[in-house]
Amino acid sequence: EISACLVGSEMCIRDRLITWAGVSNFKIRFNEKTEEFNEWKDNGIKYVENKRTKQQMPHFFQFYLDFKKNEKRFNIQSAVQSLKIPFLVIHGDNDKSVLQREGRDLHSWNKNSKFFSVKNGNHTFSSMHPWKELKLPKELQSVTETSINFIKSCI
Repeated sequence: EISACLVGSEMCIRDRLITWAGVSNFKIRFNEKTEEFNEWKDNGIKYVENKRTKQQMPHFFQFYLDFKKNEKRFNIQSAVQSLKIPFLVIHGDNDKSVLQREGRDLHSWNKNSKFFSVKNGNHTFSSMHPWKELKLPKELQSVTETSINFIKSCI
């Protein structure tokens, strides 16, 4: 996973930026100085359960080493503070994967940002893969419409 905020701050994104359920801090996810972290380091891999699919997702320790090597570059707060473009932060109020507090942090770090809270929105805004329905769930429909309106407002 890479934060859109980091990409937006390093690349020349000239018009606007939108994040959906974005994280505000990579480092806190590593749980450094814990037994779990030490086991991950020793084994070189750990598995994290996807809450929705129950799939065991491999996380290689190399990810942490890459993060440490580029920690200053991967500082999301600094990246968000440096954005000079309109920035929309969308986050569900029922997101258990990335708490809404993180979206509110993103918003608080940039005066050009707007925050949109999705009522009953989980991390995927009530969608799933593969999507087999003809209509989007109301939470994702709200996110889509809000995003489109934001883009139009910046034209």
